Amino acid sequence: MFQRLASWTSWSAYSTCSRTCGGGQQSRSRICNGGQAGRDCAGSDKQSRACNRKPCPTWAEWGPFGECSVSCGVGEKGRSRACLHGMPGLDCPGSDTEKAQCNLEDCPVDIPLNPCCGDDVRMADVAFVSDSAHYGGVIGNRALRFILNTVNDLDISSGKIKTSLVSNKCNARTGYFFNTFNEKSQITNHLMRLPGNDELQPMVEALRMAYYNSDNGHRGGAAKVSVLVVDDDAKLTYKAIDEVMKTKRDGVEIFIVALTPGVDDFKMYFMADAPKNRHIYKMKTGDSRESENIRRALTEAICKGTK
Repeated sequence: MFQRLASWTSWSAYSTCSRTCGGGQQSRSRICNGGQAGRDCAGSDKQSRACNRKPCPTWAEWGPFGECSVSCGVGEKGRSRACLHGMPGLDCPGSDTEKAQCNLEDCPVDIPLNPCCGDDVRMADVAFVSDSAHYGGVIGNRALRFILNTVNDLDISSGKIKTSLVSNKCNARTGYFFNTFNEKSQITNHLMRLPGNDELQPMVEALRMAYYNSDNGHRGGAAKVSVLVVDDDAKLTYKAIDEVMKTKRDGVEIFIVALTPGVDDFKMYFMADAPKNRHIYKMKTGDSRESENIRRALTEAICKGTK
């Protein structure tokens, strides 16, 4: 009887590589027809080989940050990294650039010509009211520093502008009337020594009831001006706002300066005189340049009027 000899089939196709990159393995096989592999068919029934030897894409280390985008103040700096053996965002997930804030020292402030000078400065009695000017002294109190710097910008020496700082009737020694001081140095010395703290509503009431009369230095022909310097939205209560509206009805021009971005815009818009963009000033960053710009705009509006 004729006996058929065992033989190998053709090799199968190679299997999918075990890795897409970085070196993997793939295999193929064959069958020993009519016998047993290794006994009746010489050789192996399996074969393997290396595959996808190219390196896998990966991020390199971040490079150093570059220079800041500005020479002073707040800017941005950036750094980058390379996607090795691939394309950023496609083979390497994420971005190949990164930005960070760089906060250098404050920029020097360009001091423009003081707007509160010249023949067109109006005669005005300016009363400052603050929810926090009487707390902590001038060194640590930004409201008080703002008021002090604004007073220094005003044309007091000519006699056209007079100032006062309003206190409530229970703590009268913290404020001063229009006829209390004649020199900026006297005002500065007083502001440097303020004690205590105040609520806004009693101060606005005191402003309305006591400050704009001749006994306390108000001049009949002078414009009545009040600057509310607000640091805490919580102190702008409905009672305080009501007092401000009563003060406006008495002919007092109201300016609002918000020292923090958290002060409610609607409250300020409701209280301030028109035009609103000349009577409302709100700080966003609180840096020296922003404070200077607001102070200059406020000073010009006080001295020259807004009409």
